[in-house]
Amino acid sequence: MNLPRIALLGVLLMFATARGRAETRGPDDLPITITRLSERVIVLDCLDVNVVAVAADSGVVVIDTGFSPSLMRSLAAVIEHEFGRRDFRYVINTHGHWDHCSGNQVFPQATIVAHEACPEFMKHNRADAFRSRLSLGRRLARAEAGGDPSRLTAAEAAKTAAENRARRMVLSDLQNGYVLAPPTRTFSDRLTLDLGDLTFELCFAGSAHTNNDLLIYVPQEKLLLSGDLFCSATAFCFPVDPLVDVCRLADQMAKLLQSATGIETIVPGHGETLSRADLVQLHESLLQGYAELAGKRSGAALLASIIDDQGVDAALDRYRRLMGADSGGFYFKEEEVNRLAQRMWWRGQAETAIKVLELSLSRFPRSPLLYDSLGNVQLERGDTASAVASYRQSLALFPENRSLAEVIEALED
Repeated sequence: MNLPRIALLGVLLMFATARGRAETRGPDDLPITITRLSERVIVLDCLDVNVVAVAADSGVVVIDTGFSPSLMRSLAAVIEHEFGRRDFRYVINTHGHWDHCSGNQVFPQATIVAHEACPEFMKHNRADAFRSRLSLGRRLARAEAGGDPSRLTAAEAAKTAAENRARRMVLSDLQNGYVLAPPTRTFSDRLTLDLGDLTFELCFAGSAHTNNDLLIYVPQEKLLLSGDLFCSATAFCFPVDPLVDVCRLADQMAKLLQSATGIETIVPGHGETLSRADLVQLHESLLQGYAELAGKRSGAALLASIIDDQGVDAALDRYRRLMGADSGGFYFKEEEVNRLAQRMWWRGQAETAIKVLELSLSRFPRSPLLYDSLGNVQLERGDTASAVASYRQSLALFPENRSLAEVIEALED
C-alpha cells in the first residue's frame, strides 16, 4: 500500500489523548478530527464522515472507508501513525452508500466484509456516477468562489481551505479512473469476526436506510457502530414507515441493549458519538413508530410483497385495480412508492423500478419527486434523452430545484 508522506506525520499530527478529540491537518493538509475512544479505538472524521479503526491482536479493523481512495490513503496514514502498525486485516462496510465505501481499494490485503445485498447496491450507487460528480464539482466551485475571505478568522479560513482541498482530492479521484471495490466476504444475517482479544459481532439490521445496513458490536470495548441508521440521539436516517423492517431493527436493538457486556458508546456514520441512553431513547422512539403503523394498509408495502412473490406484472395489475374506486382499504403515498422503486433499483431491477414509477405517475401526475427518480434510473440505463425529459418534467413542477437545473444543463451541454 502506498501511504504518502508518512514521515511528515510526526510533525503534522497532534495526538488524541484517551477519549479525547483533536483537530489536525493530516497528510495533504486535510481537515481530520481524531477522537480516541480507548487504547484500541479511534474515530477519524473528514468531511463529516466517520471512519473507525480498531487495533486487535491479529490485525487492524477499519469500519467504512470514506469518500475516495486518495482521502482514505491519508486516513490510513493517520491510523498507522496512531497505532504504530499497518496490518489491516478487515474492512467492514456498514452499508453501500458511496461516502462510506469509496476507499475500499486502498486495502487490497484486507478482507472487505458487508451484507450480501451490498455489492449489488454499490453498483447502483457509484461514487463516480454522473450526478455525484456533478454535484461535488458544482459545490466545490461555489465554495471556492463564494464569500469574502477577509470576513473569516484565520482558523475559519484555514478550515475552509482544507475542506476544499479534500473535496478537490475526491473529485479528482472520481474523474480519473475510479475503481469500484466491492466486498469480498458477505453474509445474510449474522457474522462474528474473531481477532483474538476482540470480536466483532455483525448483524443485518433489516431494510431501513438502505437494504444492507449493519450493526457492528465490539463487546470488549462496549462499542456499537451503527452506520447511517441513526442521524442523532433523537432521529433516524430513514422514515419509519411500512417499507422499513421496523420489527427486525427494534429486535436487534433490544438484544444489544440486553447484552451482558453492555454498550457505552455508539459511533454513527456521521457526527459525534452517542451514548447508551441515546440508544435507549432511539429504541423507544422506534417502538412508538412501529405502534403507530398498526392497522395501516400501505399500498407500497403490498406491492413490494407481490413483486417478491409473483413478479412485477402481477403487482402492477393489483396496483391498477387499487387505483379505482375500491382501494381495498389500502393507501398510497408518493414518498412510499418512490422508495419502493428505489429499492428495486438498488437490487439491480431497473425495469421494475421504471414500471413502478411510470404507473405511480398516473396516480401522482404532479410529483417532481417521482419524475426525478424516473430520470435517475433512465440515466443509469444510458437513456439520456428520456432522463432529460423526466428531469424537465420534475423541474417544471418544482422550478426551485437549482441542482436539477444544473444536471439538465450539463447533460445537454
